[in-house]
Amino acid sequence: MTQPTLFAATDGEHSAVSFGGSPNNANDFDRGGLSEIAFELDAMKRGWLVAAARGSGRDFDYILKRPHLIRPVSVQVKYARWKQNAVGSWHYAIKCSRRLGAYSPTAFDILAAHLGDTDRWVFYTRQELGNRVGTTYLPPELRKTAVSKAAPSPRNPDNWELLDQVAAIKAQESLGIGQQMSHALPNTL
Repeated sequence: MTQPTLFAATDGEHSAVSFGGSPNNANDFDRGGLSEIAFELDAMKRGWLVAAARGSGRDFDYILKRPHLIRPVSVQVKYARWKQNAVGSWHYAIKCSRRLGAYSPTAFDILAAHLGDTDRWVFYTRQELGNRVGTTYLPPELRKTAVSKAAPSPRNPDNWELLDQVAAIKAQESLGIGQQMSHALPNTL
């Protein structure tokens, strides 16, 4: 999969730039910023109320809330880099840490990984990521073998329903209803 070419207008001229807006060498900060903006827009299109936590060094990027639910969901957005590993196979590399080190177990509820080259999303709960500082994702159409037992459970992209599931559980916990929804979730929590 290749990075899309974007065009930037500068003083009436058009010049090709790579994803992220930086000429030919978009860095992670550029890609991450664009991924955050894309997430905010996509979440709003899906009916979420969205509040951004601006500034670096924070544990989460967004707070999302459904109008009918009591508790919000905190989301950390990461750009997933399409790359080749040492044996030549391709996958998305997802960083699950920040410059200051690993996130605490309660830093956020959901990690939203942006597959920027296809503009799709993959969501993980903070709990299922455990102590990882990174993970990989391989789209279903490219999987030839079973995913490692150490990796988070495989999933299809654009699994936005996970946000609703986590929001519903958090809302029930706020009301003192702890166990009722746990059986309805996949083994991702």
